[in-house]
Amino acid sequence: MIDRERIEDFVELHRIQLVVSLSAVLAILALIIVLSLASGDHQGKHKKLKQSPGGNVTIKAADFWLPSEPLQVPGIQLFREPTSKWSPAEIKRWYTVPDTEALGELRSAGKKTVDEILESVP
Repeated sequence: MIDRERIEDFVELHRIQLVVSLSAVLAILALIIVLSLASGDHQGKHKKLKQSPGGNVTIKAADFWLPSEPLQVPGIQLFREPTSKWSPAEIKRWYTVPDTEALGELRSAGKKTVDEILESVP
């Protein structure tokens, strides 16, 4: 345990170093306080928002910007009107006949998945 005599001996021996260190710490704290007060004053110089009597903040309409609505993304059709019968132009646009190569790739991918499942079965 630390006793009082050892602390007194340490303070007597290192008096100058302790005074210099404590002075440096106090100087740094004073500098931080001065800088924080200076930055607070700097923020006050910017445009201040008007406050209504109830304490609510109001913003001028000219300072507030909203994007135009609705936000349209070109090239994407979100929906189409369903019809009972398609015209030949709509068939060309919406339906593609799968070729044998695409069907073969699809079949091999499905077969591979089924084989992996069946291999894990005991």
